[in-house]
Amino acid sequence: MAKAPGAANTLGRALAIVGGVIVVLGLVAWFVWSSQAAQREAAARAPGGVRAVIHLENFIVNLNGSRESSFLRVGIDLGSALEEKEVREERGVPFKPRVRDVILSVLATRTSDDLLSASGKAKLKQDLLQALQERVPELQVREVYFTEFLVQR
Repeated sequence: MAKAPGAANTLGRALAIVGGVIVVLGLVAWFVWSSQAAQREAAARAPGGVRAVIHLENFIVNLNGSRESSFLRVGIDLGSALEEKEVREERGVPFKPRVRDVILSVLATRTSDDLLSASGKAKLKQDLLQALQERVPELQVREVYFTEFLVQR
């Protein structure tokens, strides 16, 4: 039984299209994989090795050592060397009460005069970072970011 010349031509076109689609899908998969690998490498090389940012609810603290009532309202995010997935799944709930306790302990030792200067804020960041690295080491905190900062006298 002989095939018509048009049927072989149609079969060849169909195979070429399927082959082209496979090649395109392979290229897309390779591109997505390589861009994600590049993002992971860039995160690993980022200052401090921050791979995930942990958002904390705002803190409101009475400040120490003033005759008048003064308080601090501060928003804090933490930069962690852990992957976003690790922070979310493995350490999601248990670490937050300890982190908040450490931060509140450090904040409560400050006076409004300490926090009104740029050097005072920088010192507070450094003290928070050191306290978190010592008391919650499994979180691998590398950076402290202030997202809001208000001193009320």
